[in-house]
Order: sequence, then C-alpha cells, then structure tokens
Amino acid sequence: METSLNRLLSLDPKYKAALTPLIGKVLSVELSGLLPQRFFCISSGEITVLENMGEEPDCELILSPSALPKLRDANQF
Repeated sequence: METSLNRLLSLDPKYKAALTPLIGKVLSVELSGLLPQRFFCISSGEITVLENMGEEPDCELILSPSALPKLRDANQF
C-alpha cells in the first residue's frame, strides 16, 4: 500500500508542495468494513503507512465505502 501510494503521488508534479504543510502530521484512516485503521505519517517527499501507532493522530477519518465517491467533490466537505 505504501509503495503504491507514494508512486501514485509522484505522478503529480505538485504533490510535494501540497504535502509540505502536512509534514510531521499523522492521519488515521479507517474504511468501515474494508480497511482497518491505518496511520499515514507524512514526511518530506513521502508518506509512511503504519498499522499501529503509539501516539494519537493529528486527524482521524472513519469512512463508509458509500462516502468515497463524495470525496471527489470538495463541496461535499
């Protein structure tokens, strides 16, 4: 997952600039019924994905699969 995610991000020439404000942050994501909780640690130039984290994330998202299509539209937030 981590390698694929970083390869996908590298296809966007602006991804490093977009991630810069998030460097040092940890995002927890859980996709109910499909993906158990994962921690996305953002560093300079890449994202590390962990199954366990010894600290609280900076942001936590718990989503249902039906919510995923809505994420494409920023007006849904």
